Amino acid sequence: MLLLFYFAGFVAVGLAADAESLVGSISRDGADIIRKAQSGFGTVRQCSCAEQAECVEEMKRQANECNRPCFERFSKVTDRVDELFTCFDAKADIIERFLGCFEHQVDGCIQTSMGPQIPKTNISNLFTLAQSALERKDPTLDALLSPIKHILDSAGEWALCLKECFLGRNKHGFCFDRKGCQPKLDERKAQRSFKRCTHRIHWKDQAGDLCHCSANAGLTELNQYCLLFDHMKSARRHPQRG
Repeated sequence: MLLLFYFAGFVAVGLAADAESLVGSISRDGADIIRKAQSGFGTVRQCSCAEQAECVEEMKRQANECNRPCFERFSKVTDRVDELFTCFDAKADIIERFLGCFEHQVDGCIQTSMGPQIPKTNISNLFTLAQSALERKDPTLDALLSPIKHILDSAGEWALCLKECFLGRNKHGFCFDRKGCQPKLDERKAQRSFKRCTHRIHWKDQAGDLCHCSANAGLTELNQYCLLFDHMKSARRHPQRG
């Protein structure tokens, strides 16, 4: 959600000639986060695809269990939290498609449980680094997004709640720790996979739909930003001919 609002800011100030620059920025940040989370933590066995699938399902279930209670952070900005949650819940299948695409494209597992040693990722640190990247300040964007600062603040509280809830559920170790393995996260391959999978789900259309739904659920200040997504959708479907 934070990325949705910041994307609107990028477009509004013309920092992005087109939406692809945002995808590139996020994918570069992701590669940098992976690199830092793997620095100095030794090695671990690469997971089999069966082990990876089991652990990914557990992590998704935990995230879903944390999401609804944490969504109450939005009660500060709308009295229609249930409607707002429905907007996001309606996109669950899109998120599932993206995650499935990314998991396939990044090619992090192998067929055997006798995998090679790979760089170990500090999973807790991965979440902390991701949160820091989302919270990074940009003075120009801060000024342009000031009309929805209260919404951004609630979104930040929601993201922090999700992280703390998820890490709390794994305080005695993640599923991957119990298996003694991790997926292989190659930063370059992850970067390419992110770009490819965002295109496959038509993310600009999805973000526009979510923006309008959120505005109708009480976050009316978003309407001015939703128009930007409408413009991009129209431009994609009706390109100008030179």
